[in-house]
Amino acid sequence: MLPTALPAALGLTAGLTVGLTIGLTAVATATPADARGLTPLALTDFETTPRNLWQGPRTAAVLAQKLRYLGWPTMDLSGPAHARRISSFLSQNAGVIRGEVRAPKKDDIDGTITVALRVERASAPPLFLTRSGLLKELDGLVAELAVDLTRSLGRDVPAETTKLLRPLSQPTTAHRFLGLGALRLYDGDFAQARVMFSRARSVRGSHALPEVVEGRRHVEASLASAASSSGRRTPPPRSETDQDLASAALERARVALRTRDPRGAAAAFETYFMYTDDRAQRWALVLPMAEDATFVLRSHRRFVIVRDELREPPLVVDAKYGTDTSLPRPVPGLVAISRGQYITLHDRTLARLDARLTPRWSRALPSLSLGDRSQPVVVTSGVLGVLERQRVTWLDLGLGTLGQVAVDVSPIASGMLGVMVKAVPNRAPKSAGTPSSRPASEEASPSAPDIVPETTILSLLRPGKRTPAWSTPVSRPRAVRMTREKVVTLGPDGLTVLDALDGKPRGAPIPTPADAHFLGGEARFVVLGFGDRQVAIYDVLRSPPIETARIEGPSIAVSAVANASTVAVLFESGDLIWFSADGRLVDRALLPGAARGLFPGSPLSPGVVAWTTLGLFAFSDVAREPDRMRDVDGLLALARALADEGDVEGALIYATETAAASRGRIADAEALRAELYERIQEQRPEAKTAAVAARLRAKQAEDPTRPLGPFKLCASVDDSVGLGDDTVGVGDR
Repeated sequence: MLPTALPAALGLTAGLTVGLTIGLTAVATATPADARGLTPLALTDFETTPRNLWQGPRTAAVLAQKLRYLGWPTMDLSGPAHARRISSFLSQNAGVIRGEVRAPKKDDIDGTITVALRVERASAPPLFLTRSGLLKELDGLVAELAVDLTRSLGRDVPAETTKLLRPLSQPTTAHRFLGLGALRLYDGDFAQARVMFSRARSVRGSHALPEVVEGRRHVEASLASAASSSGRRTPPPRSETDQDLASAALERARVALRTRDPRGAAAAFETYFMYTDDRAQRWALVLPMAEDATFVLRSHRRFVIVRDELREPPLVVDAKYGTDTSLPRPVPGLVAISRGQYITLHDRTLARLDARLTPRWSRALPSLSLGDRSQPVVVTSGVLGVLERQRVTWLDLGLGTLGQVAVDVSPIASGMLGVMVKAVPNRAPKSAGTPSSRPASEEASPSAPDIVPETTILSLLRPGKRTPAWSTPVSRPRAVRMTREKVVTLGPDGLTVLDALDGKPRGAPIPTPADAHFLGGEARFVVLGFGDRQVAIYDVLRSPPIETARIEGPSIAVSAVANASTVAVLFESGDLIWFSADGRLVDRALLPGAARGLFPGSPLSPGVVAWTTLGLFAFSDVAREPDRMRDVDGLLALARALADEGDVEGALIYATETAAASRGRIADAEALRAELYERIQEQRPEAKTAAVAARLRAKQAEDPTRPLGPFKLCASVDDSVGLGDDTVGVGDR
């Protein structure tokens, strides 16, 4: 069986995630259905007859694209690990599409191609669909199949949509080179794969640039994965001249725009998009993670996905390229990773395993009482801390020798600076002689006159130490969060900010709603969620700290990551929205699956990695410098240049692809798509409803209080899933 289309968005350039904190997050049982109620469709194993022809993988790629244009979340489960992914996917009642392609001779574009689809579902009989047509009309043939499949699954497809799908096509020669690139890639011939993808760009009339770049990035990811598996420490770098080429092309494009040369601007923007490293979405690992997903661990270089710790080996995901490999065997009790080492805690035995899962040391703890904790250990500054219910035990990470033990304390938060603890009820931390905001005699006595029952003594244990670095009384907190420089608490008085160096409060508490809870916070900003859809941003480095913005989101906020200039918030609806410090919408993306969490990138390569029930998705930072242009900006600029040159069909292909991907600049892409359809609606009446749909979705994208619907080519009265409340009256055309 031949694998299908290119794995979606794998191999995009990413920055290394730097930091010593280890993230461990639990996930609740859920189905992998899209947050908007749409069941994803997975494509795999498109077999060709005769074998080893390019038509199979190319047919699958085009089908995935057409289904995405019809509003379906699509997944690619091809590759060596597709079997385990399909079994998990089917168990969640989703649809897996298998195909059989009977192709003519590979160079006979006037020959007949037959595509047969089998759609497997866990709780329903399989569907069978077949279409035949000329190879040179591959786009139209696959568009008809996509429409048939959508209608067979119970969703209406307006007649205008069918007409609009056909013009979004590529020349047969471009399809051939893209298909050959996929074949060479699967065969491991990376040099030839790169050549084939590049040739697809040079085909006359081709507008396959996004797929060309996607293929080249996938080649780079495969090279990186091969280098890693062979034992080399660093993957082969991209050409050092790529970014120079991108910078020079961008300058040529700006000169062409000033001189009103749309043809020159289009050529320059195409070169820029081909070589730029500044991508809105760096990579995506599409992987069903629903009922059987347990947790995701994070370190500065990799993510580890544990799905069934007793029966299935964990997946190790490279943080730079998004490539995934399986560990040799299951790792029961995996609780942390650090610089390629795996920490396990089973019963009372703590162990460190190397990259090949060979034990380096094993230590039996005298006793263990973890309680209900989502993060039982912390690794920082070369030491490992076991966070028990009433004790913190430190061990040397390299040798496993027991270090100091802090007793009669309850750990409540951890970070790069150490562990925050509070005294066990009716006791106080042993902190005589340590810096504190209060005399040690008062700290040691909970019955001191000025410490009322509603006050809790918080203490900071530095890595490896049992004696607190400082202790300070705080109104009984219900939640504590450590940032790089501050300790932030939520209590009856609101948000209290403590200096991490000495524990002294920085300003008066900031009042917060009673149901406020932490969403995230790394350095300057801390983000709280409360109410139904409310989010608040606080600047904790200011003196005194202040609330900078209060925002209403499209749904309940799940997690947030803040950097020096923007705050990224992930919502249950799958909306990932970046806000400025004062609450203005900067950009947004739309993720498939139900939202689970958000991980921060590194200071050297800012960004976030979103975790949903359908995989991990890495995005770059959206902070806007005056001369910065990301790939989505470049593709939209290319589309505008093509439109100015008179190539409206080519501009529509790029605008549609940008809007359908929903990785950034969604409002701009939809506004451009509407403008282009309005230009041709006299010649093509069906373009009128497409322009309406694009205008409505652009309006949604500009409003952070509304969930963003999936991409649709055109609007209809019954299309409430895709376009929300604004669809009322759209069908009166």
